Amino acid sequence: MGHALFHEGKYDESLVSYRKAISIHDNYPEAYNGMGAALLKLGKTDEAIGAFEKASTLDPKNPDAPNNAGAVLVGQQRGAEAIPYLEKALQLRPDSPDILENYGHALQQAGRTGEAIAIYQKVVKHHSNNAANWANLGHLQYAAQHYGDAEGSFHHSLRLNPNQPDVFLTLGAAFQAQGKTKEAVQAYQKALALKPDDPDGLYNLGHSYQSQKQYDQAIASYRKALTLRPNFAEALAGLAGCQFATNQFDDAIATYQAAIDLQPNDPNLRFNLGTALFGKGDYRAAAGSYREATRLKPDFAHAYYNLGMSFLRLNDNSSAQSAFDEASRLDPSLKSPTGTAK
Repeated sequence: MGHALFHEGKYDESLVSYRKAISIHDNYPEAYNGMGAALLKLGKTDEAIGAFEKASTLDPKNPDAPNNAGAVLVGQQRGAEAIPYLEKALQLRPDSPDILENYGHALQQAGRTGEAIAIYQKVVKHHSNNAANWANLGHLQYAAQHYGDAEGSFHHSLRLNPNQPDVFLTLGAAFQAQGKTKEAVQAYQKALALKPDDPDGLYNLGHSYQSQKQYDQAIASYRKALTLRPNFAEALAGLAGCQFATNQFDDAIATYQAAIDLQPNDPNLRFNLGTALFGKGDYRAAAGSYREATRLKPDFAHAYYNLGMSFLRLNDNSSAQSAFDEASRLDPSLKSPTGTAK
């Protein structure tokens, strides 16, 4: 009765039936396992884990209960706690794709990426026609910075299911990390063809265009991303970089300031704002921005160097030399200059 009610979606009623069965026969592992499934559907995850644990204790040769407990913990991002349950399940059923997949997720959440990759390689070996498994393997390989391997796994996944915008997105990032900028642009465009209003995809496409110095296309992509997500600090920084590269100094200054309003403790934004102010010829404001960058990041050698350049333009040679000395101390390759700011 509990199973029948569960499969009709009547989880409260199924739970009552499972509890009644257990009250009649306390050592009933199937009832505890069913009760755990019903509790999980009702959002009572801690109670569900307890029921699965009881089922596993009563029937130690059945992998379903420890696998279920592990899956619940993985769903709560508690991978490290899930691992013992899933290892027990794998001892009983070593080649189960469901258990292996849960185990791979648990290892990933626990930061054991290399082991997770090895598990997913087993999964795709046994189930090579599953696009999701290939995608999961690719995401793990990308996280481990195995970009060439990730590229291959994503291609496998996309051959099986080409309608995966997130896979195209991470494939583009893998291409970008390998310096394959044109391929990255193509991957991002395919992701956006499937999911046109994705601000992350638009940002990544803009970044790829920017790296190729295709600033007009990059600006358009960044602006569209910002239309969808106005407080997108990274897109603001990218847009400002393109504006600076095309000598739109006033626009770049305003855009960097908007990004700083969102991320006031980012020393790189302060540095880039200083460089835009320097490019405009506002050396005093540039010096203030570079100084703020060094306050936020005391070992920021290039910020000290450019601070020195700003003081030189202000004819404050003493302050300039102090800044150059600190820059050289932090990075011996930075010497007192004779040219313009880096």
